Amino acid sequence: MRKWTFLKILLGDRRGTSAVEYGFLCAMIVIGLVSAVKGVGDENKGIWAVVSSKSASAHGSAP
Repeated sequence: MRKWTFLKILLGDRRGTSAVEYGFLCAMIVIGLVSAVKGVGDENKGIWAVVSSKSASAHGSAP
């Protein structure tokens, strides 16, 4: 019986609700940042691949 009373009190407690909401909000921000950084990294990798190929072709055509 004591367990049920404790469980009832625990489920009725709303003090941690804002902490859960802040945690969820923080997780969404982190996911957004990670995806943005990944996109920038992929674009950067592509740009350097173009620079590398143009540099190699420029050195190959020089006397």
